Amino acid sequence: MKIIKRNHVFVLLMTVMAGSAHAHAGHGTFSFFEGVTHPFDWDHVLAMVAVGMWSVLALPARRTAIGPVTFLLMMLAGALMGMAGGSVAKLEALMVVSVLLLAVMLWVPLLSASRVAQGLGLGVVATAALLHGLAHGMEAPAGQASGYVLGFVLATAGLHGVGILTAVCVRRAWSARAASLMLGTAMGGAGVCLLGQLV
Repeated sequence: MKIIKRNHVFVLLMTVMAGSAHAHAGHGTFSFFEGVTHPFDWDHVLAMVAVGMWSVLALPARRTAIGPVTFLLMMLAGALMGMAGGSVAKLEALMVVSVLLLAVMLWVPLLSASRVAQGLGLGVVATAALLHGLAHGMEAPAGQASGYVLGFVLATAGLHGVGILTAVCVRRAWSARAASLMLGTAMGGAGVCLLGQLV
């Protein structure tokens, strides 16, 4: 029975990762609903799910929320920058690179669980969030962004929750070490696929 449950978790994980690697879906940026659906593009989904996973695997149990909270705050900062006219060259490529860095971070618990590693990880989370927030903000409607912003913030929090739940389930089915290896490999493979679509 335990083997069957493990296989179910593994198949679900692979399906989610494979299904995330698609081009941007068509959507507008003028309402709460469009804000909710906006993060459901391949680069955003993978990054946000990865943050939830990493927070479970790399941070102490009582500090799991720090990863998602850091991402949300920095994403909002990036969104404000984008709405104010800020931009970064090669932003889409940088967001894909951030997915690859987050995938590498999922491997970090295999090597070190030190405060230094956790601090560096949070730095990567903050940088990735700033980039993704900038992308959201650049597409925000002028003068009427409140519903759109609320939508993508709630969707982002939900994706963090998916990542947290996935990491908890995989860790329970196997072990923390196996979870880091499997989730890091799956996320890295999806990130490489995304990078391949850009070149």
